[in-house]
Amino acid sequence: MRNRLIRTNARQPGPARRGVVLMEMLIVLPALFVGTLAIFEFALLGVALQLVVTAATEGARTAALVGATTADVEDRIALVLNVQGILLVAGEAGAQVDYNGSSTQFGDATIVTAPRVTGPSPNAGETRVTVCVPALILNNRPVPNWLAAFGLDLSTRVIHYTALTVLE
Repeated sequence: MRNRLIRTNARQPGPARRGVVLMEMLIVLPALFVGTLAIFEFALLGVALQLVVTAATEGARTAALVGATTADVEDRIALVLNVQGILLVAGEAGAQVDYNGSSTQFGDATIVTAPRVTGPSPNAGETRVTVCVPALILNNRPVPNWLAAFGLDLSTRVIHYTALTVLE
């Protein structure tokens, strides 16, 4: 039988190591938790942004059709926003349609004000549709405000998008 060398100075796992592992966990766990919240919140923010882009684009496409009325545009925007349960009412969402020198507002007119509607009036034959939705609506729609305690407060933020099309 061969003699085995026994190292007496080798670290042995045991009670002395448990304190270090606990400290590492206490340092990493809060950062991991906040990072996970941020991932989910920004994913929902991306979904809300895409919803507003789609609503404005679909509203502009509807407005560009021959014989389309502002009621048709409002219905189309409301249909898209209703996917997330957002309504064109005060405190939830607003839209503005600009064409031929006239302007029509739907829903919450207080959030569809300058500087959100930017640029000059559309030229003859063009229509511009702007959709605005607060990032934080009652019942955490469309984006929850989970990171407010960490400095990212969405309570005053508005998601808006403007689509410009040429009339057919």
